[in-house]
Amino acid sequence: MNTINAAEKFARKVHKKQFRKWQKSEIPYITHVQRVAKVIEQHLKKYRYSHGFYGCTDWMIQVAWLHDVIEYGDNITEFTLRENEFYDPVAKTVVELTNQFSNWDLPRNIRESMEAKRLGQVSREAKLIKLIDRIDNINDIKGAKISFQDLYCRESLELLSHIGDISRPLAEELYLSIKEVQINIKPILDIINDNSGN
Repeated sequence: MNTINAAEKFARKVHKKQFRKWQKSEIPYITHVQRVAKVIEQHLKKYRYSHGFYGCTDWMIQVAWLHDVIEYGDNITEFTLRENEFYDPVAKTVVELTNQFSNWDLPRNIRESMEAKRLGQVSREAKLIKLIDRIDNINDIKGAKISFQDLYCRESLELLSHIGDISRPLAEELYLSIKEVQINIKPILDIINDNSGN
């Protein structure tokens, strides 16, 4: 079994030249991964002996660092993780968190709906990490086009309906974050809709 430091090193190598898609400035993608891992780590320290409302474990910090390496890495697979001594439950959970339909030749709304339903069937640990991942994405979406913010919020509400039952506090945090974005973009969306109707 590998270590948290090894997972961080592996993730930094995979995401080295990647940047956040929707940011105007070139913000390294690894900053997102690091934040997700930090949240898991903080709650592990806080709740190690009581299981906490997250119930985080050391290997979940490894998963947090690695959660996007298959989806966004070049030719990274579950086998690659095992080759690098990231065994189960780490490898298995990273696979659970990897979008299974992103390359399917289907409209985005169908692909994302299928993925949300699939995530409703994954392990408790994967759901927890996915909630934290999505909260960070929503909180970091301000640089994106308004149309994408609107779309992503609606997709996130559907995702929440499938995985939110795993942690009420996290579900509430995600819901409030989504609503904040929607409130902020509503005036602009109203203007766009009014203009399109003329």
